[in-house]
Amino acid sequence: QADSRIAWSKTEVTETITHTAILKYWDNEMWGFVAIPYRFFVDSPRGDHHGIGDVTVGFGPRGGTWPVSFLSYVAATVPTGTAEKGGGNERYDAKAGCFLTAITNDKQFEADGSAEFVLTGKNSNGINPPNELNIGFVAGGKLNEQMRFAAGLIHSRTLLENAEDNYLTAARLVGRYTFSKKLHAELIGDVTIDAQRMQKR
Repeated sequence: QADSRIAWSKTEVTETITHTAILKYWDNEMWGFVAIPYRFFVDSPRGDHHGIGDVTVGFGPRGGTWPVSFLSYVAATVPTGTAEKGGGNERYDAKAGCFLTAITNDKQFEADGSAEFVLTGKNSNGINPPNELNIGFVAGGKLNEQMRFAAGLIHSRTLLENAEDNYLTAARLVGRYTFSKKLHAELIGDVTIDAQRMQKR
């Protein structure tokens, strides 16, 4: 499977457009992925620039019992990008996460949850940023045979040892249009509700 994702983000400091190419492998028990981002800085303190970001490679088991299914994974993000061009973190990160989906028997309604823990490494300046936790939940259903809609919340938090955590909570809206069994498009929008020492978006 191949995914092509285009994301526009505007924070208090920067405005970016990121295209991420994601290649996925599936079988009945396992799945794997490679995510390759390319980021364009439309507006930032360093001016306009662009370049490849950090590539993430992951794999893990998948399965479930109706009506709940799951995808779990471990992954590594490698410093293929640079901070000056592609907004890379210039460090190695380890990740572990899971996606859960529950769907009704008639497939009219569904709920989706996700969680990811990021174990950060030292960057090129020898600084080891705090670890991160990202969670999310959306619920929704079918509008017609081609369209689905869902809404929920996402929460990102940096895990500080000797201080209060930094965090961001945002509302998320998701719309999906299915062209065929092999092709669909999704539109995802996030709006910050609350943030502490993290850039609103």
